[in-house]
Amino acid sequence: MASRLSKATKHARKGLIIFLIFAIATFVFRFIFELTGEDDSQRPGATIDTSTGPYLARDGNLGKIPRPNIKRLQLSPNSSPTTSIIDQQILPEKPDTVYVYYYNKPREKLGNTAKGRSVANRLNFTSLERLVSDTELLWQSDDLSRTLTYDKLKDIWSYETDLTRETIPDDIRKNIATVRETDYYEETGIDVISKLGLRDHNFNRGESRIDYINIVNSEIKSAPSPSTSQFVRIAQHQNILASKTSDRYRPEEGEVLKTDMLATIRKPDYLNGSATMIVRGEVTNLVPYLVNFDYTQLNIGDSGIYKMLSVTDAYVRIQAGEGILYWLKLINTNPFSDYEPLAVLEFEIDASKTQVIYIEPYEWIESEPWTNYLQPYYLFEGIAILEDGREADFAVILPALTDDEYLQ
Repeated sequence: MASRLSKATKHARKGLIIFLIFAIATFVFRFIFELTGEDDSQRPGATIDTSTGPYLARDGNLGKIPRPNIKRLQLSPNSSPTTSIIDQQILPEKPDTVYVYYYNKPREKLGNTAKGRSVANRLNFTSLERLVSDTELLWQSDDLSRTLTYDKLKDIWSYETDLTRETIPDDIRKNIATVRETDYYEETGIDVISKLGLRDHNFNRGESRIDYINIVNSEIKSAPSPSTSQFVRIAQHQNILASKTSDRYRPEEGEVLKTDMLATIRKPDYLNGSATMIVRGEVTNLVPYLVNFDYTQLNIGDSGIYKMLSVTDAYVRIQAGEGILYWLKLINTNPFSDYEPLAVLEFEIDASKTQVIYIEPYEWIESEPWTNYLQPYYLFEGIAILEDGREADFAVILPALTDDEYLQ
């Protein structure tokens, strides 16, 4: 009996010792991990929600942001226009914080040549590419009517058709007239990008600008109607998350619910999109329905959350002449004609068109730091009343961050 009791005591003591060793080891491991482990809040791109309002609080993750250097259109000399809002409309409220995105520096990836060959194959190029510079590949059709260039470092694509050289079989030519059905081309831009194998998620909800055009002596001219056009020009935009609501946000009773804000990505030129193309006919295939295509695949990396001007403050700055004239064209004239400085008496803003947008550069340039970021802007649009009584469409943009967020 004593022998059994002694054995039980030994087993209990052994179990206690094992438990104590395990507990001490666990404590020591956690202590060392906390000393040497990385705090999630210090990781690049990490966001700790400290907001007290509807939207995520500022984190300034990218540091100070370089001020953009977008070329502004010029008015006629001695023009001193005033700015107002049509019929005293109310400007739409916007979030108080907004994302800024950083573009990763372009670098040639191992699979980029293969990617270029894949796109060339989809465009029915049968010959091998030629290396025309250190990073640029070129494909040409046998009759030299079509060319594709791809910069495998900067991810810049350009596809062109020489309409004077191309030969199209008669059975196909019968079916390349512009489709007159309303909204037929609304999804064509995204469909073409998908057919090329170049679609990414930011195109999913992107809007597009569609123009019915003719090409005369290599110049693009707006057509009066779809039935009189030979081609369709599509500026396909992308969308990206601009402001995100906090998980802590709880709307008060009677409050209009705040939601995440998506914003369109535009180009420095008003008429262009992230991808800009010219198509014809029903676009059932890429060839011969895709005529021209230009697209730069910029690689978005880290992001940060920054303070944004209120829409009222932005409007006051526009009134003070701090905006960048982004678009100005006489109503009912060819939007693709050369820019003509106009003498503007008054800019009348349509408040319902006011929005936050992003403007992406045409390429990443190390010596121009602002091109390394995808930055937000306020966009105001409306009607310009000229000194001679004529009217023009206009758009003005304004960098949307508060002054203390920019490099001085």
